[in-house]
Amino acid sequence: MKIHKNTSSTEDCALRCILHHKCHYFSYCNGSCYMHRLLYEKEIKKDYDCNCSSYILLSANNKNWQRAFEMTKDSFKRSPIYLYWDKLPIVKVRFRLSRKQDKRIFIFNGTGTNSTSWFQKDKVITILWNGWDPQNLTFNENFSHPYFRIEGPSQTTIEAKREIGNNEKYDISVKSLLRNLSISFETLYITVLFN
Repeated sequence: MKIHKNTSSTEDCALRCILHHKCHYFSYCNGSCYMHRLLYEKEIKKDYDCNCSSYILLSANNKNWQRAFEMTKDSFKRSPIYLYWDKLPIVKVRFRLSRKQDKRIFIFNGTGTNSTSWFQKDKVITILWNGWDPQNLTFNENFSHPYFRIEGPSQTTIEAKREIGNNEKYDISVKSLLRNLSISFETLYITVLFN
């Protein structure tokens, strides 16, 4: 969704976005209001046609976790938050693997980070997974081919990645070489919390 409307001001554009249930991000430039949805499957381009002002609407007065990325077996979606990450007052980043009633969560210090620098071992502040001590973290900065890897104890590895080839399929799994075990997860959510 990218809706274009002519408006008289940034405030008018903001009001239109608030009133449109699918609008979560808007740009205002010389009387033009561009409204965007929350998550996109393709790379998001900034509006550079003129000296634009861009705004992200935050839910619940910015006290809730805001979705930045979402990976499922069939898609990888991104929010405009990642474009402006280093300019936003992000304090925490949550990396959450989900399947049915099972959730595995890592919380990172997001202060002073950009959309890729938060994913480091020394930034981990909370792990909601018994026995997990991340040894090595790897992140591919190419959002067209996302790749997240956390190496844990006993040759156990978390991987969330685009599968090889032209298909739009993704693998979100935990693999244990010692136990010859692989557990698939349905979704990876990467969310941020603002100060």
